[in-house]
Amino acid sequence: MYKLLLLLLFPPLLTPAQQPVKPTVLKEPYANQYPIKKIKERKGSLTIIPAKTKWLTIGGAYTFSSAASSVNTTPSLQTPAPYNNNIFRTGHMTGQSLSLHATIKGSNWKPLWAFSLKTATNAETLVIPDNRNASHSIYMSAERYLEKFSLAGSYSSFSSHFSNDNSNGFLNRVYQNALRTPAGSNPWFPLKDNGHFADRTQQTGNLSLQKKQGYLTLGVITTLDAIGDNSNQSLRPGTTFFPAGLIYTRRQNDNHYSSNAWLAYRINYHGNVFSSTARLNYIYNDEKVKIAYPADLYSYQRSGSDASLTYNSIYAGNNFTAGLNAGNKFYGSNTSMQEKFFLPELSGFISPGHLLDYHLNARLAASYTSFCSELPINHSLSAFLLTQLTPQAAFQYIPTTEPRTFTNLSPMQHREFASWIQLDLDRIIGLHADFSIRNTKDNVFPTYENNQLILKNIADTRYKGFEVQLQFNSTKTNSQTISTSNSISFYKFSNIVTRVQDGYDGQPIAGFSTVYKALVEGQPVGVIVRAATNPPSVIGNPTPDYTLKFSHMATWRALSVNIDWEYRKGGDIWNGAAAESYVQKGDNIRIHTVSLAYDLKIRRLLQRIRLTAYAQNLLLWTTYKGADPNQLLYDQPGSDGLDFFNLPSTKTYGASASIQF
Repeated sequence: MYKLLLLLLFPPLLTPAQQPVKPTVLKEPYANQYPIKKIKERKGSLTIIPAKTKWLTIGGAYTFSSAASSVNTTPSLQTPAPYNNNIFRTGHMTGQSLSLHATIKGSNWKPLWAFSLKTATNAETLVIPDNRNASHSIYMSAERYLEKFSLAGSYSSFSSHFSNDNSNGFLNRVYQNALRTPAGSNPWFPLKDNGHFADRTQQTGNLSLQKKQGYLTLGVITTLDAIGDNSNQSLRPGTTFFPAGLIYTRRQNDNHYSSNAWLAYRINYHGNVFSSTARLNYIYNDEKVKIAYPADLYSYQRSGSDASLTYNSIYAGNNFTAGLNAGNKFYGSNTSMQEKFFLPELSGFISPGHLLDYHLNARLAASYTSFCSELPINHSLSAFLLTQLTPQAAFQYIPTTEPRTFTNLSPMQHREFASWIQLDLDRIIGLHADFSIRNTKDNVFPTYENNQLILKNIADTRYKGFEVQLQFNSTKTNSQTISTSNSISFYKFSNIVTRVQDGYDGQPIAGFSTVYKALVEGQPVGVIVRAATNPPSVIGNPTPDYTLKFSHMATWRALSVNIDWEYRKGGDIWNGAAAESYVQKGDNIRIHTVSLAYDLKIRRLLQRIRLTAYAQNLLLWTTYKGADPNQLLYDQPGSDGLDFFNLPSTKTYGASASIQF
């Protein structure tokens, strides 16, 4: 399959839109302790009266010092030359991909060999000038089938090049400078000829062998993975806070070896009505990571083992199916203080068919699982250093510190119960609902103590989630009618801190030193805390009340239309570009995707040509006055609910052609 992808990225639209101390929890609604007074315009003078605010941004276009109570907006006789502070433009991306598959069959039409080849290339010009990205990938695989053996191997290679990444908030710095111009810095200065790059290479090799002998099946899969990252995000001389410039380079090498061996024995009873399978599984992982900054080098190594023994039984009778699975797991690694030998799991389901003499099929299932996990050693944790700076000092954020070790920690222990039900009426109406509870003990978080970034088992949490989805399909009665498919889903969750280690109640996990997301016992994970009060107080909860998702698709002949959109209710957002204590609700309605596709069927050389036009992130309606409510602080995972000159989101318009032969 050959795919040509052409994207046009249109410029984004700004929406007018020491030990921690336990914070004091304010009752909802989370009131601003220093509200912003109204802004009045009278006789060409724009009066601004922020209360105890360093900066105030109006409409994302101007920023004023709180020391000034008014700014003259009356035009003078000599109109100054306009200053172009818009750093956004229309971007574009082109992509090509090729996919080939081939099978060699024997005289009895059984497959002997299978081959696959996939290649892809993408080139992108971003909406921020002097930013270009490119990526290349190739994947090859081959599989040999014998009477009782199958042998398969694959190799993949990926490389990418970015002009600028945002790991140190560089693009946020550029955006903030643009909003503050002409009073602030020149937004074009850090972009021009800065010598920045962020390169990644990844190579993966895989080899698998499987043998069947009667009821016995055994197999092994071995994987080698090598990833290299190399970036230069140095700052030029004359940069704010760094008049002499700053060398900021980063290299990371990650080498990972994994081996998975299993043995399964299957027994059938009573003409295949009953069947049971006993399975023994063992996984070994060995990973080595090195991270190098200009003044420091970090090296990690982890060897871990996972083993499990499970027994599964299934009954498949007339219009009724049921199953039961039970087992136990083992976990251990050289970075874990404890090995876990008892991690039981139990699950089952029943599935009656044609209930109540209708074509109504049902499936009811439940499961209990327990398992252990550790923080991955190849994910950087240097972003936590932002919690040591105030928003006013954000330009000094240079993440060059990592934890010295991942050892001397207990593994995070998870116990999860889940249940779900699925109903299907003649494939026209479908209902799916699921509910889950997960208790996690000894969550690991970073903390900064004695000028070092260290990891500790700090908190226990309890997650609860519920989702229900309803789908309705109409089928075609003939080629001239329209078939439709519509679905709606409701999703609600909570994640509460149930215990915090002594001395760490109120521990920051993301944000700044004065406003941050924190662990507060009895509160949702990551509530927004303002440290300016004594004691610090909770001013917001970024967890949404609920989310509704909608999907609609209509097909007529060879033409199909699809629309995906959602409504998110609630979720507080701290708008640091407006005021240090300014919190708003993040309610929003978003049209994610609108697409139009047309299929051309050609009988001879080509099987099908599919032409598609689409738009992504097409519309956003929100009560929030800052950037897109879904954008993250400095693109850091887990920073939702914090907005300090977050980059706006983009709208994407594109077209693609897919040729199958």
